[in-house]
Amino acid sequence: RELVLKGVDIGKEARGSRSLSWCEAAPVDEIKKVIKTLSPTATINDVFVSCVSYAIVKQLEEHKGTSISKDAASEQLPKYMNVAIPVHLRGGVVPPGESMGNKIGAMLAQVPAAYTPPNDSTNTNHNNPSTMLSATDRLNMVSKSISATKRTPAPLLGFLMAKLCSDILPETLSKSIMTHATSNAAVSISNVRGPSKKLHWNGRTVESIAGFLPLPPGMPVGVVVQSYAGVVSLSVTADKRVVPDADRFLGWMLKEYTRLCDEANCKKRMMATMEQQDSK
Repeated sequence: RELVLKGVDIGKEARGSRSLSWCEAAPVDEIKKVIKTLSPTATINDVFVSCVSYAIVKQLEEHKGTSISKDAASEQLPKYMNVAIPVHLRGGVVPPGESMGNKIGAMLAQVPAAYTPPNDSTNTNHNNPSTMLSATDRLNMVSKSISATKRTPAPLLGFLMAKLCSDILPETLSKSIMTHATSNAAVSISNVRGPSKKLHWNGRTVESIAGFLPLPPGMPVGVVVQSYAGVVSLSVTADKRVVPDADRFLGWMLKEYTRLCDEANCKKRMMATMEQQDSK
């Protein structure tokens, strides 16, 4: 069963009602060390897609008045959810003499929610028919799914569809198509690599930058993962009926990132202990 996190159709009284939050999450170098330890093939974006998936489950859990415990059955919380992710069709590489342009496609990737199926290879607790994912398992599953989806025609088709809607079709029809295209996604996640050093404006240092994602039609939650001067920042834009408190949602994301850091440190200690034993 897949998770579709969306409220009722947006009426006139609810338009423009948004919940916002943003913060600096962690240094880029720290995140890269976590990735190297836990999931070497993952990306920084994968890390925070994983964190977002955890936060969405916590939000859904709060809406339903349930909690993840031994008494919570897998039927109560879905096993998977869809996330919408933009993809640079050139792989993020800009040839010399060319501008970045707007060669951006989009895709839907299926990522894990709270539970992992008992037959899944990432489920290390086979005595429990449905167990909560560790942060590492979640990250590995997210990274694998996103990587596989990028190799399909989905990003290119997304680019062509967006171009068709923006250049040719009338606005009303374009909105309808976009709404239906994103209706099975719980969240849209965009990532932006900013300057590696701090910029200056009129002689003053720009200490931080926060970008926000305008919610696409039919999308209840938007998240921006952005780097600037060696630090990754996060922002959340959401329909208030889906995410009443964006600060709380962002807190859940940071909690999952902290779990990743803790599991990375634990793995490093285990590897160091094993190396010491092997050297004896």
